[in-house]
Amino acid sequence: MPQRIVFVADLPRNTAGKPLKRQPREDYAQRSGAD
Repeated sequence: MPQRIVFVADLPRNTAGKPLKRQPREDYAQRSGAD
């Protein structure tokens, strides 16, 4: 069970229109101080 759930308005997308899943994970890791 996740300890936190973070909602965002939209996900960044690549040129084909597919959502970039790695970018939000990296952004959250930087903000939360996780490695």
